[in-house]
Amino acid sequence: MFVDPASLPAFTVAVLVILIAPGPDMMFMIGTGLNAGRRGAIVAAFGVTAGVSVYVIGSALGLATLVERVPEVLDAIRVLGAVYLAYLGVATWRSAGSVAG
Repeated sequence: MFVDPASLPAFTVAVLVILIAPGPDMMFMIGTGLNAGRRGAIVAAFGVTAGVSVYVIGSALGLATLVERVPEVLDAIRVLGAVYLAYLGVATWRSAGSVAG
């Protein structure tokens, strides 16, 4: 699969706009830095990088092709994601009355 050289300038401009615009990851790191200082922002940056690395590794291993060929894999990922979000919700709800330390 080759890239059409005529579309390269438009692609480059789009990439630059995306890189300049702060996204939710950047807002998270800025907010953490304001609340927890430089060390907190650095830890947040490593956390965001670790999260993005999951997508990169999945892409490199051909996860999209697997999901396309075996739709049950996508269902399993969705269920696991929902279970994890439910766990986070319950944990947050249980600690709502406690004092952060």
